[in-house]
Amino acid sequence: MPAFRRRQAASSLIPVLFAFCIVLLTVGTALGQGKTILGKPLPKKIMDSVAIIQNAKSLDQITEALKSVRFSESEMQQLADEVKRRGLNTKLENMRQSAEAAKKKTPPVKVYQPDQVLKQKQAALDAQRSQFIQRMNKQALAAKPKVDPAVRSLTGLTTASAAPVRTLTQSQWESLTTAAASRRTAPAGTGRSVTFTNVPDGVVGQDMTVEGRGFGNTPGRVAVIVDRQLFYCPVSTWMDTRVTFRLTEELQPYVGYSQAGRRALLWFKEPDREVGPTREIVLHPDPARTNPVITAIVPGEIRPGQTVLITGRNFVTYNITRRPNVDFIFPDMTRISGRVQSSGDDFIQVEFPGDFGGKARSQIRVLVKNTIDLNVNSNLTFVPAEEIIHIPSRNYTAQSQPRGGPLFFISLFGESHTHTLHDWELKNGWVVEDCHLEVRSIGINSGAFYELRPTTGSTLAKAIINIWADAYSSANCLDHLYLRGPRGVPYR
Repeated sequence: MPAFRRRQAASSLIPVLFAFCIVLLTVGTALGQGKTILGKPLPKKIMDSVAIIQNAKSLDQITEALKSVRFSESEMQQLADEVKRRGLNTKLENMRQSAEAAKKKTPPVKVYQPDQVLKQKQAALDAQRSQFIQRMNKQALAAKPKVDPAVRSLTGLTTASAAPVRTLTQSQWESLTTAAASRRTAPAGTGRSVTFTNVPDGVVGQDMTVEGRGFGNTPGRVAVIVDRQLFYCPVSTWMDTRVTFRLTEELQPYVGYSQAGRRALLWFKEPDREVGPTREIVLHPDPARTNPVITAIVPGEIRPGQTVLITGRNFVTYNITRRPNVDFIFPDMTRISGRVQSSGDDFIQVEFPGDFGGKARSQIRVLVKNTIDLNVNSNLTFVPAEEIIHIPSRNYTAQSQPRGGPLFFISLFGESHTHTLHDWELKNGWVVEDCHLEVRSIGINSGAFYELRPTTGSTLAKAIINIWADAYSSANCLDHLYLRGPRGVPYR
């Protein structure tokens, strides 16, 4: 080509090259200012997100910063194009690999063992209960009467009693009893003739009035003869129609403690004479010395395995070969026999069986039967032994849908679920002891938590959990509820 032609062609390309440079400069400036090639600016949300990705040092920083940002499909495409244009794909892929490698290096989470947790909680509760019972047993022991058992007297046995005035001979006894049986007057037949109209049974320690006609108006003496032993009774009233006298306590050892009583003979002796009418009667023991009486029970509550001290009188009477009997009676008439550890006339130390269960806290009766089978009862509060039970829920899951491309860390298809669990009102003394949410997460962003957690000690067991999974992640969780309440009693 001739030289002038070459110079002409070169000079014609200069304007074209200049225009192309201007275009490149304009496009670069637009892109640097967050604009498209056509000059339309990118949304601020996209530019801010790109800046976060560009400045972040880890994937956690990116996901934390963008977790609350919501993108439409078109915005996602714009963000993907801008990430690719700026060459951030490699950075994001390196971050992803680093996050997965770090997760693999993390020590595996210790497997939650609810059975072992339940055993530990029950052991702690049993230890606490044992310590409490020991304190209560010491309190009961401290209330025990401070009297040496060697000198403690059984009612009417070791206490000295008054000797009878005299002991009748067999012939005297037979003569008097024969006269009483035939309604004749006593020896020689020279005494008054008395007609008895009312002769009640006698009770030791109380006054007795015998009614009739012919006693005379001059006071004589009243003798009581038990097993040929003669005792005189103090007379308070002597009239022709009635005589009142007192059956003194000195008769008790001879009468005994049988509630059926003991046969005896009344002899109404004329003044200064050994004659007078006789009559057979039945003498009963003094109730003040035979009927059991409870004055206190220490402490005022009883638990399985615990000892209480019952104080009072007439628990061990006459029959020293037996121990008193103690029963605990529930409102539904369930009867539990206590184990009497020691006893005396004025105390009983008794233990409630330690393996008992199936009853809630309630007011019960304590029934004491003394050694001559007389009963007395009092009230006591029963506090059941407690147990802890474990109630697992079903397994709950959340699974995200994977997204391809550079924006793998953003999931438009993640899952989030809310579940209400064990919405119960506990009954019969049961309360919430504890709860635990066992969570297993896989991937980058997933988990579960309690939105509403039941309170320890509350009767409301309701819980609300939230479980979610985003960004190539999944999660599953299992709720563990622990309840504490009376052993063997239903909680609902």
